[in-house]
Amino acid sequence: MPDPLIDRRGVNAVEAIFLNEFGWIFREQTVSDVGIDAQAEVVEFGKATGKLIALQIKTESSYFRKHGSDYIYYGEQRHLDYWLGHSLPVFLILH
Repeated sequence: MPDPLIDRRGVNAVEAIFLNEFGWIFREQTVSDVGIDAQAEVVEFGKATGKLIALQIKTESSYFRKHGSDYIYYGEQRHLDYWLGHSLPVFLILH
């Protein structure tokens, strides 16, 4: 039976990394998620910089295939088009 909380676990884990490891601001996109799960804002020397990145978090490994030491994402062209046309740099994160 699939884990109904898998997406929440992935977002929470990624948020913890951005907050605890990087010390960045993490803003989850909770309304009308079309392909971006969150934004992160760079913090330098304890100050928010206004520099943002968009995050698409994938928690299910079915979207990925291992290729040597790398992973290849197998998604839909419409998602890639959306990310490439986004106003922010989009990071695809596998959790």
